[in-house]
Amino acid sequence: MVSKEFFSKITAHQWLVLGILVFANAAILILLAIIALSQFRFDSRWVQRLPEAEKVIVQVITATPTRTPPLAATRKPTLILTSTRTPAPATATQFGVPTLVFEPLNTPIPLTPSRTPTSAAMPTLPPQARLWNVVGFPQALPLSCEAHIAVVLASHYGVAINEIEFFKRLPTSDNPEAGFVGDVYGSWGQIPPDAYGIYAEPVAALMRQYNVPATAWKGLTLDDLRSEIAAGRPVAIWVTGHTAPGEPLEYITPAGDKVIVARYEHTVVVIGYTQDSFLILDGDDTYYRSIEQFTKSWGVLGNMAILRGR
Repeated sequence: MVSKEFFSKITAHQWLVLGILVFANAAILILLAIIALSQFRFDSRWVQRLPEAEKVIVQVITATPTRTPPLAATRKPTLILTSTRTPAPATATQFGVPTLVFEPLNTPIPLTPSRTPTSAAMPTLPPQARLWNVVGFPQALPLSCEAHIAVVLASHYGVAINEIEFFKRLPTSDNPEAGFVGDVYGSWGQIPPDAYGIYAEPVAALMRQYNVPATAWKGLTLDDLRSEIAAGRPVAIWVTGHTAPGEPLEYITPAGDKVIVARYEHTVVVIGYTQDSFLILDGDDTYYRSIEQFTKSWGVLGNMAILRGR
């Protein structure tokens, strides 16, 4: 117990200092109590608003475009700041809640292309096009036009082939679908089994042995030709005459196979087109044919052609 003598020894100055310390401690305690009370009121307001914020987050995630599970790995996360105010327009100024949602990529995942593209996928073709770097020259033998167009296409793709050597390597047959029919020195204008020629498939097969990209086709369209020319690829086609109208004839081979043939069967190279014609390279000659005349010649043997290999 503190004696009275202890208090009697304290000076007035010491009592003043003690009073100041007690008052300062009391002020600090009051300030801390005010801060604690304010924080409690702030937390109470936040807890009351939390359910509204959750509703907004759910709405944002639900409205976000979704994809099937296999594509989920291709999405990229985007940070979106949503507001807790509702039903007023969302703002990010009061109690913004950051939410991660997935934004679809702008680049679609490519689908496996089909062999024949649909019209919607076909590129827009220019109204006219011409290949200036396809070199023509006379064919070497009277009926070696098929070997000749193989050499022209090969030269365009950087492969040098001797026309006579190529012709000698072609198969022979009494069926033009399988090999060369007749004598290469015979008269032009005959039909099998006399001096005739050979069709696209065996010619393209031999071209590939020379590492020339080549594929035989039948039933192509005019737009197929235009598309190849516009892409810088010449096309070898089977026609009648010098791209003149002809007549299809049915020929039955000794084996009993039915084959369409035509007098003056011939091959040329298409190197250009306009809105109403096609440009033909025929040996060392070039000429235009109207679409009407062109189709009446090319269509006789079924729109047969050799394109760059696909």
